[in-house]
Amino acid sequence: VSLRGTAFKRSLELCRAMGKQVIFLRDNDDKTTSYWEDHYDDLLDARSRMYVGEPALGETLEPQMVKANSAELESLRQALELAEGADVEEWILKDSNKTEAALRILESSVKVAFPPYINEAVEDLQGDW
Repeated sequence: VSLRGTAFKRSLELCRAMGKQVIFLRDNDDKTTSYWEDHYDDLLDARSRMYVGEPALGETLEPQMVKANSAELESLRQALELAEGADVEEWILKDSNKTEAALRILESSVKVAFPPYINEAVEDLQGDW
């Protein structure tokens, strides 16, 4: 579920009130993980985990996807169904393409790499936490 601003925090409050486990991912918005841990401190406990991408890899998911696939950018271009030579980063960063990019990657049979924080979240989902 993609949420913004107050809705994001309210959703976490609801999960906590219901006693649900929750893993959440968020863009770093050029701030460190510790900044976001402090920001959501009242909502983080043993039943909730937050994963934030490294600022050095980009402020949002999209540039982090490009960096994660920098060695195989053609694979990402194919997964996004872009023409050969198309500028992947320019296309994926357009607000109107962000959701479309996520859906294309999800539905593609082309293997792409994901940023480390997403891989960590998936590993935790598969484990006992």
